[in-house]
Amino acid sequence: TTAQPPPQNPTATADIEPSGDIQFAIDQLWADGSGNENGYYRVISTEGGAYVIYYVDYATQVETVLCSRLECTHSDETCTAWFPYGSGILPLAGIQPDKVYLVHLGGTNDADFLGSSALARVEVINANGSGRKTLYTFEAAEMIDTAIAYDNGHIYFVKDSYKNMEATNGLPTRQLCVFNFADSTVRVLQDIALTEDLIGAYGSKLVLSNAVNSLNVMESAENMRYSIQTYDVEKNLKEQVLEHDFLTMGQVYQNKYYMVNPAGDVAVCDLDTHANDVLYENLLSSCWDQDDIFIPFVIFDDQWAITVEYVNMEEIAQGILPTGDIEVAQFVVNLATGEVHEQTMHFETLRIIYTPILAYAGDYYLV
Repeated sequence: TTAQPPPQNPTATADIEPSGDIQFAIDQLWADGSGNENGYYRVISTEGGAYVIYYVDYATQVETVLCSRLECTHSDETCTAWFPYGSGILPLAGIQPDKVYLVHLGGTNDADFLGSSALARVEVINANGSGRKTLYTFEAAEMIDTAIAYDNGHIYFVKDSYKNMEATNGLPTRQLCVFNFADSTVRVLQDIALTEDLIGAYGSKLVLSNAVNSLNVMESAENMRYSIQTYDVEKNLKEQVLEHDFLTMGQVYQNKYYMVNPAGDVAVCDLDTHANDVLYENLLSSCWDQDDIFIPFVIFDDQWAITVEYVNMEEIAQGILPTGDIEVAQFVVNLATGEVHEQTMHFETLRIIYTPILAYAGDYYLV
């Protein structure tokens, strides 16, 4: 490993010329890594609190620790795959075929006693895990959000700063930022609201969702809204696309924003033209009741998987929590045809778990 450079301050707000189309790396809410055409890199925590990088080879369908030393125990700094700390480490493997970029999200509460290993930073390694190098280190009071986008020359992300919180009523400040590979600098693209999140990317645009009124704990769900916006990196232009109610869930796919609501309607909005249409009315109405919880997953090849948890929301609102196993199911919508089928593939641990598709793995999907 290399020594950590001192924290650096982002340069002033500036527009950026993307290097190819911007891609969205799956949010860490759903995934623990990313893949390229050859394999998938993911980061797994160990019993001692450290983290280790694993590699799934698509050709052999074998997963191994990203370390070439046969005698290695993968438990200290002599291992190329080992990290002493990880509040969140997202590998980006699809940018350059011979490199993997590592985005460390950082832990503001841990930096005081863990030092530089707890700082948010950007690192790069060779595809085999060797040659680890730190490219940029953030300040101790800064963290990176879990959603990341990238093109061939940049990484786009949301940064939270916990500095000077007495001036912001105890809340962090949030900025949309970009890391430039050419000179290893970070630039601020825009100051954004604390309720804004990066949810997708395509072409030269980043897609943001603003959960309006969500910080007001006294506000009812009926008065909360999601405001969907695009930010054109090349033009330094932010546009409002649409708003929808808080109970409707959405997912970005290519240049479209697909939505599903408690009634089971599936709608779509073109993020460029802002045209908004209902694709299939009541398509999923037989799959759940309006009080059930539904969780949309990432869309692959026009297939949208949606998991349902059958719970009694009225009881939960009264503080009566479910006892025993919660019944779950998953349905897959073909967005091109409107066909729906129930997904039967799942894992059984303490409960049934439906996992999202993580990556394309040659002729297969990795789940």
